[in-house]
Amino acid sequence: MRDPSCQIPARSLTSIAGVSLAGEVLDLGFPEIAAHYVERIFAEQGGKFDLRLCLKNLPQSCQVTTEDVFEDLDYRETIALETRHEIRLTVTGGDRLDGFLVWLNLVVDADHPRRRSTFGARPAAGCRSISRLPNR
Repeated sequence: MRDPSCQIPARSLTSIAGVSLAGEVLDLGFPEIAAHYVERIFAEQGGKFDLRLCLKNLPQSCQVTTEDVFEDLDYRETIALETRHEIRLTVTGGDRLDGFLVWLNLVVDADHPRRRSTFGARPAAGCRSISRLPNR
């Protein structure tokens, strides 16, 4: 690209927060065909592992921590292949942490960075991705 300032989206900002599913009525499980593929993937990989799951319409009340930046990519600049940064989440409610939800904000117009397209969490409708469920 000749002029990276014209990149669309200009930036993607992924946020993270802790979530508790206590008290939620969830229809947990996969449809038969999806369960078949999950079991096949587990077999091919040599065992079970944590899955990323999409929970649609997860109520805001399930969020039990503050949120922080998980990943911030500015496509108008050179992006490092690997980075490290500290994430700080403060517990704000609930008595258990079941996992972490992540959601993506795309900044399409670099001149108006507060105008974002949000995928995965805000508003409550949509899909929130549980990125890792801790072993109990």
